[in-house]
Amino acid sequence: MSEYAVYEPTEKSWATVKNAFSYAWNNKKLVWKLILFYGPFFLLSLLLSAVAQVTSMEQYAHWGFFGLIAALGHFVLSVFVPIFVAVTWHRIVINGPDGVKFSNPLVPKKRDWKFLGFWLLVGFIYFLLGMVSIGGMTFIGINLYAISPILSLLSVVLALVVFIYLIYAGTRFSFIFPSVATDHNYPIKTIWRMSKGLIMKLWGAGFLSMLVMIPLTILFVAFPAVLALLISAVAGGELMFAILGVLVLAPIFIFMQVFFSVIGITLLSNYFMVAKQRLNA
Repeated sequence: MSEYAVYEPTEKSWATVKNAFSYAWNNKKLVWKLILFYGPFFLLSLLLSAVAQVTSMEQYAHWGFFGLIAALGHFVLSVFVPIFVAVTWHRIVINGPDGVKFSNPLVPKKRDWKFLGFWLLVGFIYFLLGMVSIGGMTFIGINLYAISPILSLLSVVLALVVFIYLIYAGTRFSFIFPSVATDHNYPIKTIWRMSKGLIMKLWGAGFLSMLVMIPLTILFVAFPAVLALLISAVAGGELMFAILGVLVLAPIFIFMQVFFSVIGITLLSNYFMVAKQRLNA
């Protein structure tokens, strides 16, 4: 008999949120293994961030080159490592926890590269679409204001509509990520079709989960951060805050980073499983 719980998908938003938190709690040993496995990578990212922060100070300006390298390393890790967390947890939720091997950032597999490629491609496309459509409409609206305030307002409203639709379309296309992570590899047309009717439920679940996470963030992150800031203000300024940030805040940050990722990935995995059931019905 397995020591881990198996995930059963639900459709209603609040039921899905409760399901996601319950699943994380029932598999807390697995969540801790996830934290311990990926924690060193997140810690290295935080250390590089601290180095970049310290070398940006005037008195350490002669170390600026190393600070630039550290900042670049921090950026790469902060983008790269969460990809592996996502691939691993998608597989745990959808395929079941037994027998799932953690995706290793030091030894990426084909699915990891494919996941990263889709993530970068989707992000780049939507960045361009957002810049062109929203930026263009806003520019037109500003220039039309002198001619006709009504036309200017309409262009702003149209830009807002385009922005909302881009978010909607992006959410529908996001079902490609659990598909790639679990080697289903559904075509884009199938992803678009199978995600129909589930987006509002996914948005609702995401919003409700944020309401739950806000007090957790205040309790575990905001309070220690304020405490570290107060201590550093009395005993050493920016350098002390950078040191405290690594020593005091790093374990908390790593825990919350992985835990919040687990909840968010579970929500997306849940509705992917619902969509897959509908597709196979």
